Amino acid sequence: MFSGYSEDFNRKNMIEPLGDRVLIKQFVESEEKTPSGIIVNFVEGKKKNNGEIVKIGCGEKVKLMNLCEGDKVIFEGWGGEPIDKDLIGVENLFIINYDKLIARYD
Repeated sequence: MFSGYSEDFNRKNMIEPLGDRVLIKQFVESEEKTPSGIIVNFVEGKKKNNGEIVKIGCGEKVKLMNLCEGDKVIFEGWGGEPIDKDLIGVENLFIINYDKLIARYD
């Protein structure tokens, strides 16, 4: 079924959040390097509490929030269900309930 599609295929399209949930691509801190290549601020895959909305469920409460795919959001640090990378081949995706979202930013 996946042969012939690009890696991301937008395999994210295979996951549809139900009710008042959203699918988020969580941002991960990257390491900082000096011009000579020395790593100065290495944090092993530290995940931030912000990300980009990939898909939005069809629940009434989440619709009232007037969110759009592509919006950047801040969410509570403890919440959401991570999506196994082996399932769709994309890392740092998870589904979170609308009430765990705190703010939208540019």
